[in-house]
Amino acid sequence: MNRRSALGSLFWKETRQILPLVWLQLGLGILLQLLIMLNRQNPFAPQLLVIVAMPSLFALGVGAILVGHEKEQRTLDWLRWMPVAPSDILRMKLVVGLVSLVFVWCLNLLVMVVFVLPQQSWQRMTTFYSTGFFDAGWEVHWPLQSLFLLAAGFATAWLFRSSLLSVLALIPLASLYMLMNFLILGLLERVTSDGLQRIFLIPWIIGGMLIAFTLVLAIIGWRVGLRRLAAESHGEQQRAWRLFLRNPWDDTPVWNGPAHSAGSMLVWQFLHQNRTALLAIASMMAGTLIALVLIDMIAASGVGAITSGSFYILLLTSWLGVLAFQGDAVHERIRFLAERGVSPGKVWATRHVVPLSLVTVVLMAMLVLSGRILGNLGVAPGFSSSPPVVLLMVFVLFFTYGVSQWVGQMIRSAIIAVIAAPVVAWTLLFYSGFLFTQLRVPYWLLAIFVSMPWLATWVMMRRWMDGRLGWGFWGTHAGLLSAGLLLPLGPAVMVIVSQPTMPAEVRRQLMKEAESYRREYGTWAFYEPQELVPWTRDPDSDEPLPENRTIEGQIIRERWRHQLASDLEPLAVPASRRPVRLTPQWPRFLFGEALLARQALARDADDELKLQRYRETMALIDTMIDRLRRSWRLVEQDGADLFEIWLTRELMRPETRQYLGDELYEQLVRSLADEARRYAARRRALVMSWARYRNRLRSSSPANELGGYWWIGESASGPYAVSPYFRGRVADYLAWLMLQRLERHEGWDREAQIRELAKYWSVPEVMYGVGLGGEFMRADDVNRFAMPVEGRWSRGPGSQWYAGWEGSGSQWHAGWERMAKELADEHRSRNN
Repeated sequence: MNRRSALGSLFWKETRQILPLVWLQLGLGILLQLLIMLNRQNPFAPQLLVIVAMPSLFALGVGAILVGHEKEQRTLDWLRWMPVAPSDILRMKLVVGLVSLVFVWCLNLLVMVVFVLPQQSWQRMTTFYSTGFFDAGWEVHWPLQSLFLLAAGFATAWLFRSSLLSVLALIPLASLYMLMNFLILGLLERVTSDGLQRIFLIPWIIGGMLIAFTLVLAIIGWRVGLRRLAAESHGEQQRAWRLFLRNPWDDTPVWNGPAHSAGSMLVWQFLHQNRTALLAIASMMAGTLIALVLIDMIAASGVGAITSGSFYILLLTSWLGVLAFQGDAVHERIRFLAERGVSPGKVWATRHVVPLSLVTVVLMAMLVLSGRILGNLGVAPGFSSSPPVVLLMVFVLFFTYGVSQWVGQMIRSAIIAVIAAPVVAWTLLFYSGFLFTQLRVPYWLLAIFVSMPWLATWVMMRRWMDGRLGWGFWGTHAGLLSAGLLLPLGPAVMVIVSQPTMPAEVRRQLMKEAESYRREYGTWAFYEPQELVPWTRDPDSDEPLPENRTIEGQIIRERWRHQLASDLEPLAVPASRRPVRLTPQWPRFLFGEALLARQALARDADDELKLQRYRETMALIDTMIDRLRRSWRLVEQDGADLFEIWLTRELMRPETRQYLGDELYEQLVRSLADEARRYAARRRALVMSWARYRNRLRSSSPANELGGYWWIGESASGPYAVSPYFRGRVADYLAWLMLQRLERHEGWDREAQIRELAKYWSVPEVMYGVGLGGEFMRADDVNRFAMPVEGRWSRGPGSQWYAGWEGSGSQWHAGWERMAKELADEHRSRNN
């Protein structure tokens, strides 16, 4: 074999060895992108963070895969026997590592093109979403950071015999780099007073530190690798021969110690064979806790320290979970127990004793430290020790461990398991939070999901011990995982499937109708109606305060009348009159003004000033109705209904015609009798409110308002809270119910449909005239109707649209509308 063919064989061997890690980071990256896309609120920055962080995660495992894994599998000795120079072996491993890192960066840039760029612009992120992860020069710092981790991984892989220890050693190395970085930046801040110069130098200092550390670690890894690949000398005699020379006729019994239980011996075995890794993880956990105490005592940074410390604790906890089974997977140690018939259940239990004990101790320390730090920050007393917070911390820590031990059994490679375990654990942790907070999954289904990783490793323990890792092993793991993921979704899926909605043909018709309204009404088709804000006194005015409340009330009354008259002044082109928003103060003011004017006329009907005041108020009410009817929102149409109900009751008084005069009286009666205009305004508001809601569902803004009413759907419905598809179906069905009532479809006046309408609007049924007191909430008889002059004006949407449900149901108009028609008919008969 010549040198060229040997190097080619080495290249393909190393490439095949690193490919699983390449596909792992790609799969995890795409999975995280899909999960982040569930958040419709500006997902661009976290998506970009995943893209730049996945190569760094990949770089963590390159050295351990190419060097540490070969040490554990003892294939490195086979390479040393080959007629290839050690420098060529080292060089080929570094070349494959660098090429694979470049390939991973290219894959992640391709993922960015597919997932990220179609949603947001690059400039928007760099301008508005710049965080600590994306400071100046981040485009260069992140590739340099992945290169630094690659060199560090190679150096630690040659220094340590265990690949798991080589990955654990990267945390102190990265911490050393961060410490040196902070020291240099702190020194720069002390010696330079020019802020602009400091901002200019910081990216160069960070980049220079990364390059310097990378070169130093690369040199260390190269030198140690050459020494490890060199021939070893064995100048001393074997230990067994030395022991024989000391006492060749020793007849001491092989085992003369006390007998121990099988469980305690298995625990001792796990502790002994993993003592180095356990000591490293425990030391880093203790160091994190000590750092939290020191930060709290010195800097008092508080929440930031707790967040960073919790991140490292969770990372180390996931590695503890991986160690539970990967410690026995090295050199197939578990086969020793399997061949001797040791119970799989006993092995499974003893492998969790030491890691879970360590996790419990760390949990207690975290609870104490969080209480101390949050207490120093003045957070609510007992917050960190409250049952919800304690249960949350227990759940997060033990769930992370549970998922990680499942990853440790399922993935044979310790390095791939160490890299994948934190990502998988935190992804499933996010999924569990999604199930609990958004879908409101029952606790027993959530418990099934949480227990699935434990159940999977317990069921597959015998196969894992025997090394039967075939399709049955993978299929069982995949089946249990799928069951754990899909079972909690059952109630939500049933709700979505069973949710009634609008017929497709009606939906297409209403969408065309909404487009025609947009063309007809132009620019303000979807604009918010004009809000007429009543003001009592200009805070910047130097006007002296009134002498008493009576004078102040008269001033405010005249000011409001002038403001309302000027805002509602008819324009030259009627079609250009802008719709107004329903404001509770104006109906109360106008109704009160009309009542006071009428009471004053009852004492003196010939007073021209009082007559003028009454007529102006009634004319303002008519103008207000006109402006409300022009609005595209349902709430303004219901407000116009209330105005017209009051106006109908007012016009029914025998003295009203005399006070108003024939001309104004006829104008108001014609306005009340205009059924076609009222129907058109209601239909336009219903269609456009529904279309506006669907448009907002397709945008990033939350859609919690339907037609001006605060509408969040069914409050107990978790799918509604997270699924735009489900919210759209519910809104479609609600609009269909309203349309059926408006179109007088069959059964539109049935009590069951009225109750369903009230249910979907989340309002009491009495608002639609159902139940005790319902006759006062419906204007079938305007003299019994409880006009909401005081308090809230928000009532059942469309509650005054239809006739009394107690009657035959053959009439469309409500009682007040029939009375308005009777007034119009009476007026025509008098004129004839």
